Amino acid sequence: MWDYVDVLRDVCVVVMIVQYSSWFSTELAKNKHLVRHFRTYFQKDASNASALSGAFGLMDLFARSFGGISSDICFKYFGFPGRIWAQFLARCFEAFFPFSFGKVDNSQLWYVALAVLVRFSLFVQMAEGTSFGVVPFMSRKQLAVVFALVGVARSPNVVTATADADSTNVDAGLRIFIAGFGMLVGHFADGRMVR
Repeated sequence: MWDYVDVLRDVCVVVMIVQYSSWFSTELAKNKHLVRHFRTYFQKDASNASALSGAFGLMDLFARSFGGISSDICFKYFGFPGRIWAQFLARCFEAFFPFSFGKVDNSQLWYVALAVLVRFSLFVQMAEGTSFGVVPFMSRKQLAVVFALVGVARSPNVVTATADADSTNVDAGLRIFIAGFGMLVGHFADGRMVR
């Protein structure tokens, strides 16, 4: 148990826990309410709305790996700061696309929303992938504890994010726009991890 306390004294580990939790909860909250968004906002039937929102989840097949690969490539050329830059850029784009998705209204065609949604999902997954390029460098002595804390700490935030998606009457586009603002503000903590 004292291993966990020791690891949690490192502010970089705490920042990584908060960041990974925000990425994962964003992913699950969006998976939960995108079908409803496409049904009500773009007047799609249930099967088409499910297929459109499934594009967000299908990015899981490769985008997280792409984040890890981009982190490795940046590490090869720039060292550890390259990993931080890969994560920083993935988070910047992750924050930009919810703004864009929130601004797609139903006067535009559904495929505009789909194109923005796929890009948003790409960078959400990439940000998750880049995090596990950074975690091994946080505490070599307590590597397993850091991995465990980063991996398991996402759960409480997921519960609150998905509950919020159900409990509010705010338009889904506005909700995603606000989430983008929160991600943009939160990503500036990346600089704390460079030692």
